[in-house]
Amino acid sequence: MSINDSIVITWALMAIRMTTPILLAAFGGMLTSRAGVFNLGLEGMMLFGAFFGYYGSLMAGSAFTGLLAAVAIGAILGLFLAFFAITLNVDQVITCIGINIVALGLTSYLSRVLLVGAKVVVAPTFPPISIPLLSDIPVLGPLLFSHSVLVYFSVLLLFFLHWLFYKTTIGLNLRALGQDAVACKTAGINIVRYKYMATIFSGVLASIGGAYITTVAVNRFLENIVEGRGWIALAAIIFGRDTPFGVYGACLLFGAAQALQMLLQVQGVQLPYRFALMIPYLVTMIALAAFSGKKKLKIR
Repeated sequence: MSINDSIVITWALMAIRMTTPILLAAFGGMLTSRAGVFNLGLEGMMLFGAFFGYYGSLMAGSAFTGLLAAVAIGAILGLFLAFFAITLNVDQVITCIGINIVALGLTSYLSRVLLVGAKVVVAPTFPPISIPLLSDIPVLGPLLFSHSVLVYFSVLLLFFLHWLFYKTTIGLNLRALGQDAVACKTAGINIVRYKYMATIFSGVLASIGGAYITTVAVNRFLENIVEGRGWIALAAIIFGRDTPFGVYGACLLFGAAQALQMLLQVQGVQLPYRFALMIPYLVTMIALAAFSGKKKLKIR
């Protein structure tokens, strides 16, 4: 294997891992978008998930416990958004911006208060799991079959959501709800229940995406560690046109851009540091500029 081949494989491996947190959040946002609620609070939900995933893992000594803590806070945030946006009919944009602002401030505050004087700040993480036989395949084995449990979960979720949307009555109702809520109500569909469930699961998936960062990618929490991934997930939903495989492709594109940015720095490519950091966001802006005109967001 040549050096160039090795670099390409490393880039592909990094791209898959960088894609996962964005993908999980994007799938959560896609659920609410299908139900007629556009979740602009993915960034804040990911940040809460990252902190509580890390803190739960640190305190319990178990990454799985940290993941459960992230799931719990995600469900609470999803319920909060559903109550204000659906029951109280508060403007979704205002509610979601509030979640994002509170997440940034509160996680920074909690990290400083709870971790002051802590002797141990390195939390347990999920180890890579090599699938027997498949992981031994040259090149493709390490690339596709030697990842953490959350990477495998995100891929299974892709096929599950495709089946849910296009093969089940629940998925049909969800897709119809996003198109015409009045017609769904006339047809006897409980639109409030569907919107609540979609929004709660959206919070859970976004928080798991955040927890991936602190329970798989790194083993500690830093202020604003999500670094805009929630907004990139929103762009992926638009770019992917609310379809599971479309969203997956968009997330893979943005994950590859993030991986390229990191690889360029590791390889010592002579680029301005801030320009390298700009690459994934530049790709996001170009994608939005190219496709936003074809996708109309329904924010009620």
